[in-house]
Amino acid sequence: MMKERVKGIFKKIFLPSKETQEKFVKAMLIVLAAFLVFVGPTYMLYVLQQVDVLYPFLPLIGLASIIVGLFLFTRLIKEKK
Repeated sequence: MMKERVKGIFKKIFLPSKETQEKFVKAMLIVLAAFLVFVGPTYMLYVLQQVDVLYPFLPLIGLASIIVGLFLFTRLIKEKK
């Protein structure tokens, strides 16, 4: 009987419900989108410069980062409605 209680408590604490998991994934996608929009064109490009990526690719990577981030934002906003 005690084992079943411990298992039940363990499941409640460490195995969140499906709804909680979905909210967590959406929150992480929002963080990823914000990272791509705001950090991608600045710090990510700085790091890529230090790794010696060819200069013509840097603006394309920055633009792609913004586009992917904005796309994620719009998808997540549309899902809420």
